[in-house]
Amino acid sequence: MSEDSAALAGSRPPLVSLTGVSKTVAGNIQALRDATTIIRPQDFVAIVGPSGSGKTTLLSILGLLDTTTTGEYLFDGVDVARLDEDGRNELRSRRVGFVFQNSYLNADESVAENVALGLRVRGVPSDEQLPLVAVELARVGLAGFEDRRAGDLSGGEKQRVSVARALVTAPDLLLADEPTGALDSDSTAALVALLGEISSQDTAVVVVTHDPIVGGAAARVLEIRDGVLRETTESSDEITGQARDDGKHSRDDEEQGRDDEKHSRDDERQRHSDGRQGRNGMPLETTESSDEITGQARDDGKHSRDDEEQGHDDGGVRLSSTRLSNGELHRSIPPAGNVRTAHAMEVLDALKAPLLRPLRSVLVLLAYVLGITSLTASLALTQSATGSIVERLTEAASNEIRVTTTESDDNFLLDPTLPDGAIAQLKAVDGVATAVPVRTFGPQANGITRALPASHNNAPTIFPGRLFVTETDYLVTYGLTAASGRIDLLSNTWGGRTVVLGALAAENLGVSEAGPDMGIWVNGHLTSVVAVLTPTGDPLVDSAAFFSRAVAPYLQGAADAYLLVRTHSGWAEPLAKAIPLVLRPTNAGAIQVSTVSQLANLQAGIRSDLVGFLGIIAGVVLVLSGLSAGTAMLLSVQHRVPEIALRRAFGASRGAIWRLFMYEGIALGVAGGVIGVAAGTVFAASVAHLKAWPLSLGLPIPLVGLAVGVLVGALASALPALAAARQQPAQILRGV
Repeated sequence: MSEDSAALAGSRPPLVSLTGVSKTVAGNIQALRDATTIIRPQDFVAIVGPSGSGKTTLLSILGLLDTTTTGEYLFDGVDVARLDEDGRNELRSRRVGFVFQNSYLNADESVAENVALGLRVRGVPSDEQLPLVAVELARVGLAGFEDRRAGDLSGGEKQRVSVARALVTAPDLLLADEPTGALDSDSTAALVALLGEISSQDTAVVVVTHDPIVGGAAARVLEIRDGVLRETTESSDEITGQARDDGKHSRDDEEQGRDDEKHSRDDERQRHSDGRQGRNGMPLETTESSDEITGQARDDGKHSRDDEEQGHDDGGVRLSSTRLSNGELHRSIPPAGNVRTAHAMEVLDALKAPLLRPLRSVLVLLAYVLGITSLTASLALTQSATGSIVERLTEAASNEIRVTTTESDDNFLLDPTLPDGAIAQLKAVDGVATAVPVRTFGPQANGITRALPASHNNAPTIFPGRLFVTETDYLVTYGLTAASGRIDLLSNTWGGRTVVLGALAAENLGVSEAGPDMGIWVNGHLTSVVAVLTPTGDPLVDSAAFFSRAVAPYLQGAADAYLLVRTHSGWAEPLAKAIPLVLRPTNAGAIQVSTVSQLANLQAGIRSDLVGFLGIIAGVVLVLSGLSAGTAMLLSVQHRVPEIALRRAFGASRGAIWRLFMYEGIALGVAGGVIGVAAGTVFAASVAHLKAWPLSLGLPIPLVGLAVGVLVGALASALPALAAARQQPAQILRGV
């Protein structure tokens, strides 16, 4: 630096001015006490002190990550206390850079992606990021490393990448917290030289360190002990000599009387500048005048990046002309970016995050998949099962009629032997397939046993099943078949007492199979067992006994009597109107006809019950899945606090952090919805195929599954996202 430039730099207003700053942290502990100092552009300041003395607290305040409890902090003339959180985020994003002891690189991302983090937070378009990244990587000696995996770098290389990440946003203040703590001596020396070079290029560098190499290289050293800050390399008058009028700091008062001390300060800076060399041992030179470098329009002391960049095209990447003597560019000025692009970058980062943490993402995804699969399968199987039931009921409703009479003598209606009876007449009507008489009796009034009771005084054995008096056609109509014996003997012409037993009824009576010598006693009257039915799986059918009409006089407790008319498909409705006129032309009102078309209400009830039952099960699984996913994401927040602090350090707002986790959760919910819908559909199709049910899926079910995936993803992410947004970066930095 020339003598005139050094003199000008020494006379420039402070970039940072602290006056009587104190900070009280949790537990009413005063981490910082009455700190007063100034930091100018091109200063290289080391902050030293024992662990827990308040160094990181001071760094967090300087970096606008924390606020003061008392005192005044001016950043380039702006009173930071007057800025809200969004204002501090904006100022930090544009004018402050951070380097930490742990580089906090994402190991699975490329070097370029890591360096571009601050640009993404700012909303710089992707196509404008790479030139800026390339310049800063070249500046730190890592040209050509853009596509290297960050996890494959050495410790020194990782820390240089973190420096490039801090510099790519062209900060005026670079803050480094123990940047050499994890480096060997050679890497430490290289990093210290790089920090010194950066400080000579109009960027103030402040380093918290225990390393004597860093302290020895810094132009100024500030020491903190028990929260008290003091200067060890400059006179206290120069640091704190600021006139006050009634306790109020003013810029004019701060500069008053500084002319007397300027020459000694300039001499010190000149010695520091003369002794510093650029990378590869080459001295630094500038091609812009100091006026061009430092000329910044201010309105009431407020720094404006637009004024800083005045005369440039705001739409493109701008590079200053400050160079090393070998012609290499080493300072880049990024474009301002915009909110819309910043949001787009948040979405891209959120979509990429699950790929960078595959194990955790798979666990969260499985939770979503389980819930959506159960929901989709439940809905599809409900539709399919109901469809099968509806199909059967519809078929029954379309070809079945029950005919009863109000006449006291029902032989006309129920006796199949009458040549002019109802059965004979209806069989001659077009559309009638068969007409079968049916009588039912209550089992409680009838004693049915395998052997004749020893004494008629003994109480009869109560038969547990239903009792029918009917014909063979009734069994045929419902597709019942004999496991043993012959069901056609139920309708016999000789008037014999015969019975066909359901499988459970035969078992209860001790009848293994039908045969000529097999019989049961019905109210003391022997009845031949002519057939045992094949089990149907329906307990109402399997526990029933079907008697021939010759047994009817011996049964008690008549319950119902009707003529079952089966029609050809589609004939039920017209025949229901015609039958009364056919059977009783002059007294049609004596014939009562009912169809099972009323079963439509039953169909709706069945559908509703199935949907409700399976929906409850699916809902419970879905809630548990959402809770599991939310718990996994909440644990993830705890593991990602350094990433959260890093993003906040680069200017990300609480809202941006909240959106990042919400987008990630919704993305996983959508993925879980897609996979869950596919898995649920396959499962439902398999079950429907095994059960021979018609698969009823339709577009609404997949859409419901996807919508629920989005909803559950959003709900499961809301609390973790809120927890992430509420993280205090200053507290995180104090703990890492």
